[in-house]
Amino acid sequence: MEGKELHPVVKLMIARMTSNPDEFSGNTTNRWGRYIDTIEKYGSDEDREAIKAAMYTIRMDKAHSEALGELYNGVASSGAASPNTLTRNAYTAASIGQSPTIASQLQGYLAQQLEQWQYEA
Repeated sequence: MEGKELHPVVKLMIARMTSNPDEFSGNTTNRWGRYIDTIEKYGSDEDREAIKAAMYTIRMDKAHSEALGELYNGVASSGAASPNTLTRNAYTAASIGQSPTIASQLQGYLAQQLEQWQYEA
């Protein structure tokens, strides 16, 4: 970023986002929400863009993880993930190729489901 340097609170929030993304992946009224709100309301353009970029990564990673989970396990009738849901870290690892076993299980399951859906259609 050119121009004005990021405010120290922005740097602090980004460092926290990097080390603990789960604390920022849900509702921003959590522990850090008031600081994020203050940055969004009073921060410079650079401050807001830096927070927006950091939040984008966290939220998109969470959406990706949840989508993989739903594809892999489906959703229970209550709308909650089924009991055998893999952990978020396992989904992330599978999605970026860190765990060939989980990735191949996911691919096999999806291929099986696609075949079943085609058969039923």
